[in-house]
Amino acid sequence: MTLHRQKPPAQLLKMPDAPVFYDPASPNEQAPPLPSAPLQQLSPQAVFQPPLSRRGTGPGLILLLPENIERSRREDKPLDPEPVQKWAEEGFAVVGITASSTPIQAITDAVEALKEHDKVDTKDKIGIIIYDAPQNALTSHLPPEIACIATFTEHFPSQSHIPTYFHTSNTPEGHTKTNHVTVSTYPNTQKHFILPGSATYNPPAANIAHTRNLVFLKKHIGGPVFDIEAIWEEHTYWEFERRSVAQTMATMVVRAFICLFCLILLCNQQGY
Repeated sequence: MTLHRQKPPAQLLKMPDAPVFYDPASPNEQAPPLPSAPLQQLSPQAVFQPPLSRRGTGPGLILLLPENIERSRREDKPLDPEPVQKWAEEGFAVVGITASSTPIQAITDAVEALKEHDKVDTKDKIGIIIYDAPQNALTSHLPPEIACIATFTEHFPSQSHIPTYFHTSNTPEGHTKTNHVTVSTYPNTQKHFILPGSATYNPPAANIAHTRNLVFLKKHIGGPVFDIEAIWEEHTYWEFERRSVAQTMATMVVRAFICLFCLILLCNQQGY
């Protein structure tokens, strides 16, 4: 089978030949401007992070984050960014809320903030990822805009009427599959295994859970959707044909990392 590379965009074809040496002052090294997306403080317990993508807009996502976790003491810091940044790099407009005893009002305020912001392109479908929160945050009087829930809490949301993805270290007793609730189990993990700053952080399990959440959110929210082939073609064009450091780095997130589970899926192999 012969593979055919897609042609680069027309504007790229007009560029001169690749340089024979690196000159940081050359036009070839002028990176395209990225959207200004500084972190914004909404309240003492909540922050808003616009999408960290060149598109600059995306669907809304609310994160309920733990107030306190046992911090890792490892000297080698993981490449995986913290949740607010990571999901913004995926193209979501993110509100991060530090978990409290009464999260419902905070969730309602977050929904309103997302609906009013011009960087949010989907106003009627918003997702939630619960990293740590009281059990009643799962089902109690959530705003109608909440389209789906992904949760890492220890309580099993068996009565949830909203599509829910439950990530757990141990399969809950008496669990039966329902139309609204999906459960994935991660053996040999502990609470907060998904958080890079946690002492219990488990990179393989965290990568798998993140990939599953991304598919789950896109299914129920409808985005964000990117043309991955076009991004890859642009990346390889600047790296191997134009040999531009600045332009190549502009196609990547701030701290690039490789998800081996994603590579397995792309190669049509079976993960675990």
